[in-house]
This record gives sequence, structure tokens and C-alpha cells, in this order.
Amino acid sequence: MDNLQNTVSNSPSTQIIDHPVPSSTSSDIMDNERQRREPVNALSISTARAEQEEEERVIISPIQCHNLIFEDGYLQRYIEANICDPWKETKFKGYVNMSPKQKGNFGEIYSENMLKLYGFDVKPAPTSTSGYDRIVSIQNNDKKCEIKFSLATRDKRNNTIAVKDSFIINHVSKDKEWDFLLFIGINPDPNDIRIIWFKKEDFRNNHSVCFNVQQGGAAINNDDYMCTKIRDLMECDWVHEGLQSLKEIMFS
Repeated sequence: MDNLQNTVSNSPSTQIIDHPVPSSTSSDIMDNERQRREPVNALSISTARAEQEEEERVIISPIQCHNLIFEDGYLQRYIEANICDPWKETKFKGYVNMSPKQKGNFGEIYSENMLKLYGFDVKPAPTSTSGYDRIVSIQNNDKKCEIKFSLATRDKRNNTIAVKDSFIINHVSKDKEWDFLLFIGINPDPNDIRIIWFKKEDFRNNHSVCFNVQQGGAAINNDDYMCTKIRDLMECDWVHEGLQSLKEIMFS
């Protein structure tokens, strides 16, 4: 029996292999696990978040910015509110969207045709820098005409409608080379077209009544006037109404 016991204990298959014991104690292991599980402090969170936001700011593309800016629809509504055309159901549809120069050219053409239909001869000014817009004649009696044209302006509280007799006359100079000024104002009702005119000498003597200094500058001694009080202007005794009176007074 002793021999059998010695044989079993010395058998290679039953030898006990000693493993090295870790240097860390169970207490050390628990401490490391606790530190691993504990949340990082607020400063670390803030830093990490700032780094993430900075990274996002760097990689965002212009088209992404563009889409985000228009996401709430505010800017699109702003455009739509400011391009409202109270004349869209009339022959003047789209006029409000033209540039000032385009509106000026349009007004000159309209006024020239109106004069011709009343029997006047009309020729262009010699140059684009002349102090007037057209030469208007009857039987070779030439007069230099300054033309002003306006559609009734939009209501400030409801820009879908135009206000009757709400016109603007811009850039009138008392020392430029014109003989008379012709103004044509278009109201929403085409039966209420306003046609008035006045002589330059009358304007020189009375411009302070309804006109204000605009933006002429020192080069022309602020000789640049505008009028927004068209109804008051029409009541002045030096202002005449209609093209028939133009024939009778200016070309008599």
C-alpha cells in the first residue's frame, strides 16, 4: 500500500503547479475599479464638450450653415413681405422691383408718349448729362422739360395696397437747365392719374413751400430737392394741372 501511495503522489499527472501571486492586494484592485467607475469631474466634462463643439464648428460646411439659417423660415418670410407688389393686377406689375435708374427711364418713356398723344413734338436731350430730359415743342417753339414720374407708394401698415396721391418727386434742382417740370403720378385707380407741371422760375421762388433739401452736396450748394406733399403741391397757385394747360400757358 505504501508503494502504491508513493507511486500516485509522484505521478506527473498529479503534480501541483504553483502560480505566481499578484503583487497587488485585493484592496488595491478594488481601489482601481472604483476609480475606473467614478465619473470625471465637471472641469473634465466642460473641456471635453468644448473640444467636441470646436471640432463640430471646424467641420461644418457653408451649405450646412446656409440650411440652418433658413431652417425656421423667418428670412424667407422677410423677403416675401418686402417684395409684395400692390400693382400685380395692373399694367404696372413688377415696376416696384426695378432699380431707380430703370424706373426713371420707364417714367421718361411713359411721359414722352403721353406728350406726343397730346400733340407735342418730343426729342431727347442732347446728352445723358443734360440738365433736363426732353425737348418738347409745338410749331418749333422748343422748351426744355424735366420729367418726374411716380407710382403711388405702398401703405406702410399694409404693403399689399398703394395709397392714393402718395407720391415722391426726387432730385429737382433750381439751377439746372430746364424750362418746366412735368410730373405724372399713377394712382391705383387709372382714372385718377395726376398730371401737373410748373415753370422753373416759379419753382425757384416757391420751392421752400413743399420741397425739402435732399442730397445735392456742397458741389451744387445743396441744390437738390424732393417733395412728398403732393396734395399740398397741387394746391399751389403756381402749379398747373393737365397737358392742355401746358399748351395754353407754356406754348402760347
